[in-house]
Amino acid sequence: HLDEETQQEYAELTERISRLHDSDENSKTSELKKKLLIARVRLVMKSPAKKEAFRRWLKSRVEANDPQVKSMIVYAPEGFGDGPEDQRVIEDYQDILIECGLRSATFVGDSSSRYKGVDSPLEVFQRGRIDVLIAMKCLDEGVDLPRAECGVFLSSTGNTRQYIQRRGRLIRLYKEKS
Repeated sequence: HLDEETQQEYAELTERISRLHDSDENSKTSELKKKLLIARVRLVMKSPAKKEAFRRWLKSRVEANDPQVKSMIVYAPEGFGDGPEDQRVIEDYQDILIECGLRSATFVGDSSSRYKGVDSPLEVFQRGRIDVLIAMKCLDEGVDLPRAECGVFLSSTGNTRQYIQRRGRLIRLYKEKS
């Protein structure tokens, strides 16, 4: 459930979108409609209610001693551009993980120059030195993480390939997994 302020803004955007419903696909109003749809998705993605729901769910899993939270991938909602906003979003979710007593690391892309002389977060996760790998805009294709047993998708996608790849990180069977 959205908080009152977010719900009101969502309703206003929805009303504006509905007024543009019959717009010609190649018109300026169609472009406005697309921008409003994106704004509505972003509103939900950054909702304080989403963070609170994640916090409640995670606390319940930790209190129940669910072993899967000790080998979890969290797909954080994307910020709205590159840079500080994305960093703030991922840090907010990482703070919740820390609050729940989980060791975590962020992964926002693999650049060999970024990890010179130190292990990448992927390697640290695979060795079991952290419980949770929190990612944004990555871990979709070409990444093998057999240790991952639980995934939390706080970020949705309309891209079918991305949808399948993200779930593929978790549903493969390995000798160590039952």
